[in-house]
Amino acid sequence: MDNFGLLQSAAQSLKIMAERQPELSNQKEFIRLAGYLEDQLDVSKMNMDGAALIQDERSRQIHVERFSDEHDDRWVNQELLDAAYCYYVIVRAETDQHRQKIQENFMNIYPQTWALEWWKPSDSKIRNLVKSGALIAAEIDRLKRKGVN
Repeated sequence: MDNFGLLQSAAQSLKIMAERQPELSNQKEFIRLAGYLEDQLDVSKMNMDGAALIQDERSRQIHVERFSDEHDDRWVNQELLDAAYCYYVIVRAETDQHRQKIQENFMNIYPQTWALEWWKPSDSKIRNLVKSGALIAAEIDRLKRKGVN
């Protein structure tokens, strides 16, 4: 098995371990690390430009997470934009300490009506920007359905 295959196996193992042992104090860290490894290993996305990555993430939100138009239309108090901002602002963190401070204070912005389990920042700046962009795209679509210019 090459290094790529080993990393893929490691990511899958971390995710399985976290799912099977929810009592682990570092379960969220296992899940975050597994997600990071999967993001880094997605060869199909290596040559995609930013717009294509955002479109791909928005498609994933719709088809995998089942965030339909009806679902998104419920967020009338800028929740989609607030969540997008949270992913954007974490990208600006230059150090782990700065990132931690941002995450501690993000509750002032993160949509109060959303469960914290949906907050899934990545260690990848690009991945966080992609999530932010996809949430902005969802808000644009929501506004267009309402007839807003």
